[in-house]
Amino acid sequence: MRIEHFRCHQTHVAAACQNERILSAKRKMMHAHLDKDVEIMFSVQNKQIVGRNNLRVVLSPSYNRKAMSNCLENNINTTWEDRMSKNPKLWNGTKFRIDRAYEEDGFVVFELGITCYKDFIGTNWSPNAKNILQLGMKNFGNSHAHMSDALGVGAIVKTKDDKVIFLKRSEHCGEAVGLFDHPGGHPEPHVRIC
Repeated sequence: MRIEHFRCHQTHVAAACQNERILSAKRKMMHAHLDKDVEIMFSVQNKQIVGRNNLRVVLSPSYNRKAMSNCLENNINTTWEDRMSKNPKLWNGTKFRIDRAYEEDGFVVFELGITCYKDFIGTNWSPNAKNILQLGMKNFGNSHAHMSDALGVGAIVKTKDDKVIFLKRSEHCGEAVGLFDHPGGHPEPHVRIC
């Protein structure tokens, strides 16, 4: 599995693909259509295959989102309540928060904390997201310190007849409603995958 991770104040996209041609096309598409709020957070070097044998995950509360002032934290609740009033099917589940990803000693390392969907909507999808990024830089020297940065996972699925699968997002999603996307989502910390 090849992993590329893109960081954005509005979403995280982790694309995994075994077909270099599809990955290359997706990378070109992402670079061609990146807006100014998107940065590539991490990209595996040298076409490395990432599997259980060379992947490390460090889960620590030190990688959780840093709290802001009470007023700004209340804005997260207000944003969430507003979204819930418009879409009562939303629910606030626990999510992993990606603090950073890097390569070290032949391993790909993900440093993860815990966040929630409410904080993701209230920070990454906030109308004040740019201000929150600036505050993180001012307070911690890290623009994403106050952001939820919920870990997203996704895949490019190629069929036997050389088609690529895209899904239309539900009208009840919290973000990117009704848009086409690759299969994916947010892993739940309480779900065990064997």
